[in-house]
Amino acid sequence: MSMLSIRSLPKEIEKALVMASKKTGASKSKIVKNALAQYFHLTEKNKRSKKLKKFFSTSSLTDVESKKLNAAMEIFNQVDKEFWK
Repeated sequence: MSMLSIRSLPKEIEKALVMASKKTGASKSKIVKNALAQYFHLTEKNKRSKKLKKFFSTSSLTDVESKKLNAAMEIFNQVDKEFWK
């Protein structure tokens, strides 16, 4: 694992980092790692989100498949007026 040294860290960032460390009990290093992971979309939440987007994406369907899917789902757009009286 590589190391990173940040020089001339602005005072407001340093202050926020120290406050976050005290508030959460996490080390400043851990807070920076989490912030970088979130920035680069490498958090577990984002990994799950990408998998779900891929699973539910219709971009991988052909035009014919997409039309069939839309036709099959059309029933869900119909309102049963008798039921809602």
